[in-house]
Amino acid sequence: MLVNPQDTAVLTGGLILICSIYGIMLARGTQRLQLEEEALVVGGKRLPWSEVHGVTLRRGFDSTRLQVQLAGGALEVRPKMVVDPLDVVAETIVQRAGLVPGSLETEKGERHREEVLAWLQPVDSAPVEGSIEVAKVEIEQAPATVGAKPPPQKRALGATVLFAAIFGKFAKFGLVAFNFGVKGLKLAKLGPTAFSMLATVWIYAQLWGWSFAVGFVALLLVHEIGHAIIIASKGIRTSPILFLPFVGAVIGIKDQFRDASVEAETALGGPVLGSLGACICFLVFLATESEFWLAIAYTGFLLNLFNLLPVSPLDGGRIVAAISTKLWVVGLLVVGFMAFTTGHPILILVAILGAVRAWKTWRGFHAGEPQAYFETTPSMRFAMSLAYFGLAGFLGYMMQWSLRLLEHAA
Repeated sequence: MLVNPQDTAVLTGGLILICSIYGIMLARGTQRLQLEEEALVVGGKRLPWSEVHGVTLRRGFDSTRLQVQLAGGALEVRPKMVVDPLDVVAETIVQRAGLVPGSLETEKGERHREEVLAWLQPVDSAPVEGSIEVAKVEIEQAPATVGAKPPPQKRALGATVLFAAIFGKFAKFGLVAFNFGVKGLKLAKLGPTAFSMLATVWIYAQLWGWSFAVGFVALLLVHEIGHAIIIASKGIRTSPILFLPFVGAVIGIKDQFRDASVEAETALGGPVLGSLGACICFLVFLATESEFWLAIAYTGFLLNLFNLLPVSPLDGGRIVAAISTKLWVVGLLVVGFMAFTTGHPILILVAILGAVRAWKTWRGFHAGEPQAYFETTPSMRFAMSLAYFGLAGFLGYMMQWSLRLLEHAA
């Protein structure tokens, strides 16, 4: 008998949990920006106007962009985050934050003209109000996000990243030449993803065969799409998904996360949708009793459970940062032990990167540096704990169940 009542209950409950988590994150949607008299409200978090250090408005040939410099980092304001036009929003922020205006005009090419308007908090040694030079210097020296780090995926194995980047560039030009015109240009944006994915499938096929290689890469794609959908719902820009053989797949973040809760939600999106993909494969196995689908499902459960290890740069490390950075200790011990016993280079790299981020963050805490980035509400910590530990427990159960079935089939 493939399924007993307990297994059915766990599978049903897990599917409900997965769909609920993802649905709630999508419902939260984009970070809404509200301009109150006493504070700037971003995604429900109130920031006093004193924490607004600057505003930069860029009006180009075909778009308008607004960036707000906060004490905790830079916030890219998207049109769908506000009701009024970005010009009106910028003017309101400048007035309520008491910023010093300045302007700077630049040209890019013969046909494209971009106007950059900047307003900044006055400094002690600042020249007269409206100085263009002060605005330019302050923009160039704007502080980075406190507690935020560059997307850890960008620090992956150098050789593999170089391979994917070069391959993606050739793919882009090839698609443009093949399709011509505007249609070809739009399709070219998928070049790095499509060609790195095909290359990864070919490499894995040499080891495991074409069927399993396609299934494994498809699971990776579903996982990354899970990230991409949540990231897009937050109004954050991303780079194309890149597949890195023997590393996995990555999606770069072009904007900075506002705080740890936003980063945690975007990190959770991958394992949640990836787990749903693995569950679908498992359901196909139950319907067909095909060992291929069972093997793919087991791989999906294992892959997403590994990603939930509470150590940065894995998804789990970014998720638990919204709960407590002390959970990184558990992740570092587990990954460190795995790296020591197996000697796997990826595990060693993860352990090193996780230790570096933990050390820098904890050193900042000890030194009394402001850590507004990691401040989350009790309700967010509870919800993230429920989602994280619930998903990890479900994946662990499903992995063991799949393993028992594989051993029985063998």
